[in-house]
Amino acid sequence: MSSSLRLQPRFGAAIASVLVSLLLLGCGNSSPAPLPVVVPETPALLPDLGRPLASYLHDLSPKMEDVVVADIAWEHYSIPTRSGAVLDGWIKRPPGEFGQPLVLVFTPYYGGGDPSLSLALGTPSDGFASLIPYGYAVGFVSVGGTGNSGGCFRNGGAIERQQLYDAAEYLASQTWSNGAIASIGVSYDGTTSNELFVDAPPSVKTVVPMEAISDFYRYNYNNGMLRSSNGAFTTYYYPIVGLAPVGLEGGIGPTEPASYVTELAGEPCADQLAIQLESVHGIVTADKTPYWYERDAITLVEASLDQKRPPMLFIQGYQDANVDPLMANGYLEAVKKTGVPLQVLFGQWVHAYPQSTSGGACELLAPCRGDFFETYLLAWFDQFLKGRDTGILDAPDMQTQTDDGIWRHEESWPPPQLTTETLHLS
Repeated sequence: MSSSLRLQPRFGAAIASVLVSLLLLGCGNSSPAPLPVVVPETPALLPDLGRPLASYLHDLSPKMEDVVVADIAWEHYSIPTRSGAVLDGWIKRPPGEFGQPLVLVFTPYYGGGDPSLSLALGTPSDGFASLIPYGYAVGFVSVGGTGNSGGCFRNGGAIERQQLYDAAEYLASQTWSNGAIASIGVSYDGTTSNELFVDAPPSVKTVVPMEAISDFYRYNYNNGMLRSSNGAFTTYYYPIVGLAPVGLEGGIGPTEPASYVTELAGEPCADQLAIQLESVHGIVTADKTPYWYERDAITLVEASLDQKRPPMLFIQGYQDANVDPLMANGYLEAVKKTGVPLQVLFGQWVHAYPQSTSGGACELLAPCRGDFFETYLLAWFDQFLKGRDTGILDAPDMQTQTDDGIWRHEESWPPPQLTTETLHLS
């Protein structure tokens, strides 16, 4: 709803009546008819826009001003999993050897190799590097069959979830860790957060999916109809992230050609044939087979509501034409049933962070969430990774931005005043 006054139909009719009366004043000899008196109805009250987020917050981690992120070396981890695949991970940490929580991106988008040789392209975790001076380790792990991780790229599924689970527990067991991990990311990087919410490793204390897939079938099909933008996702994504030597979010490219051999060695895999056959079957029939149910977080969460799961900060851009806002339908209701702390942030950005590090994500409408990285995320992570009472849970459960740029608060999702109307096609 806009905060500005918009001309309503009833006002338009009144103005037209006044104009007609004025035109008739000079016509004929009779006395002009009295002008109609229009008493406008009392306009509906605007929703309570609420207090700024910062007004709820307190006792956030202090910033270590002497920590320079650019001077911190990357640490490399080869991570064993029960599937036999060894995953490739890279982490930056602040000074110190114990008690550090980890903010982690599980990604298929990194090409592999030493991130210090990929500065021009960046890395999947660069957006969260600002948290390092607040005492957080930050890094990323390549999903199986991508980058320099072994195994087969599976587009989700039980084996991929198991690998993510094992990687989280392995990193949480490092001597410098406090045993608490947050999974976060945009797009597939956020979809892995949803996968971790399903299987819920004990070390994962919160997840932050952003513009993320909750149901791979619904990402490919709408009510059984193939989506023109995302249909055949399983087929075309394998060459992009499973076989290509250069990552979409940094990686070896021309910077470390010696890694080409190790990167390519584990990527072609026999299981990929079965995965591609499922994709082709889906394109032809649009059936939701067991392959798709294995990748449906809504169904999986609903089937195990009693399982202990981590709190969730769910983030979605209204302007996202890739992973569209409909991905929230059904999923947030399922998450709410689990009883975990849930906050929802819907805003007018595209397929990107609410606060873009490049300034390009929020060009459709300004201002965007300038408080996202070092206020909202810091308060959320301090609460669940460090056990600090930051006041974030006193803030409304939902913040949403209307198309005129106004932020409003709701106490829950879906909003309590929401009504449903059924429309029938003639």
